[in-house]
Amino acid sequence: MKYRRPATPSLPLVRLSLVGPLLRLLDQQHIDIEKPLAKFSLKRAEVSNPDVFVPAPKMYEIVESLAELSGNPYFGIRAGESLDPWSWSPLADIAHISATLGEFLLRFMKSAQQDASSVIFSLNTQNGRSTFHEKRVTDGGMIPRHNDGFTIAYLLAILRRALGPDWDGTRVVARCCDPGVIPSNYMDIRTAKSHTFGVAISFPASWLLRPIAIEQSSTIPAMQPVESSPSGGLTEDFRRLIQPYLHEPDLNVDRVAGICGLSRRTLSRRLQTHGTTAQREILTLRREKAETELQDTTRTIGAIATRLGYSDLAVFSRAFKRWTGMSPSHFRKTSQR
Repeated sequence: MKYRRPATPSLPLVRLSLVGPLLRLLDQQHIDIEKPLAKFSLKRAEVSNPDVFVPAPKMYEIVESLAELSGNPYFGIRAGESLDPWSWSPLADIAHISATLGEFLLRFMKSAQQDASSVIFSLNTQNGRSTFHEKRVTDGGMIPRHNDGFTIAYLLAILRRALGPDWDGTRVVARCCDPGVIPSNYMDIRTAKSHTFGVAISFPASWLLRPIAIEQSSTIPAMQPVESSPSGGLTEDFRRLIQPYLHEPDLNVDRVAGICGLSRRTLSRRLQTHGTTAQREILTLRREKAETELQDTTRTIGAIATRLGYSDLAVFSRAFKRWTGMSPSHFRKTSQR
């Protein structure tokens, strides 16, 4: 039995809101997370926005930084085990329509594409053993220890909930880049060291036939399903990445390359193969957002200019006239007729 995602997009992205369970864990410790997030040019509100995606290497760095802040050597595990696997996105909807654990895992691999284009899933069965593998497209040049811990914890939660009283951890092997992030004798499972490009859970193949019993948790809030996806191709992914940063006055090629987790040269080369440039995409997004703001909001033209990274209203007005042939005020009057 095997399922693999199709071609990997050019930019490995992760939905930022997936870091939510880790932030809740820090909230329980009464740790202020605003400053740590600011180090990554993020605000709590952005983390709550399901339409914000970040490059996978940036997500790995965020998780490791939060783990260090917590002082908990098992931070990823604790965050992952706090989840109700039947209510946490991307698991909520598929848990209600899957009859068996095997069906659930297959549906999960497809559904998870909506949250991350940075991993490739596989489910293999051989000699009576099944292995669920989450392979990263990139490790970002780092050791994503607590990312692995988080993944191991929620995968084990899925298995444990499906098996119920028949759960037997001694028949499970978890492989990750640093088994030290998993507590000793954790759920009686065995652990093994792997590489930095993903984790794997191995268990008896017969478990795939186990029926799933849905038991909604009253303590973990269910996340609402989202429509956005990181799999729209390079140009669309690039636009999605830089959309939250349009307010920055110095949003240049070097800055957006850093946001994408790529060198300036690599980003420019990839965009050129799609007939565009970083600067062109920035201006296009600013023009589109300016038109939308002028048509659909009552914000002043000065406020709109600031939201698009223009500290000087005259500079914004000249740019807008180059884009549309009209001044912002004339465009607003014309579009509202």
